[in-house]
Amino acid sequence: MLRPDDRGVLYGEGVFETVWIRDGVARLRDAHLARMARSAALLEIPLPDPAPLVDEAEARWRADGEGALRLVCTAGPAGGEPVLYATVTPVPDAVIAQRADGVRVVTAEAGVSRERPGWSLTTAKTLSYAANLAARRSAGDRDMLWVSTEGYALESPTAGLVWLSDGVLHGVAGDGVLPSVTVAHLLSEAGGVHGEATVADLDRSDGIWLVSALRGLAEVIELDGRGRARSPWTGRLSRIVSRRPG
Repeated sequence: MLRPDDRGVLYGEGVFETVWIRDGVARLRDAHLARMARSAALLEIPLPDPAPLVDEAEARWRADGEGALRLVCTAGPAGGEPVLYATVTPVPDAVIAQRADGVRVVTAEAGVSRERPGWSLTTAKTLSYAANLAARRSAGDRDMLWVSTEGYALESPTAGLVWLSDGVLHGVAGDGVLPSVTVAHLLSEAGGVHGEATVADLDRSDGIWLVSALRGLAEVIELDGRGRARSPWTGRLSRIVSRRPG
């Protein structure tokens, strides 16, 4: 399907979405497809309609357990058409375990400002994920939380950030982070708000979580080597993320 001169292969010019399939349903599919369309538009890629692939994935996924649907659209070869395809695999057991066990996190300056130039693709979910994976490898058995040059928490290489302060759930949005579909859903259902926080603010918070489509909700149980008490909100927020949207 992919030619050697496909710009997705040569330059990472392409977009993708990862969607959680549970009970035969692609969760938050409309929001994921809308974000994929926005990402493709930022790269000026004419995105073919991915909805039929989602329908087929829902119909074909018969394995026990949860499925990870990955929709990929490359820019195609110069002068050619984009290439759209999908894969479905089981959600790894290690990812599922993080929902119960939590995650240990280290912070690292991302070397970027929250204010990005107009051409920045930060808000697009592109195939250029080598830096994200390098950050994960450097963190070892922990996860990483990127921090802007101004000192504000941004996101994990593969997840969004939410935290609890004064009884209100907050989530990072805009300011140079990829808009998280799952974070937006969680804030909407839990009555949360968008906000900003320094690492010191997170230390003082009553709960910190990393959130993504497949990971769901994973509580941060250690931040930069400092252990954190488990939050009583974790169960409630996990149920919101896990239940089927009405």
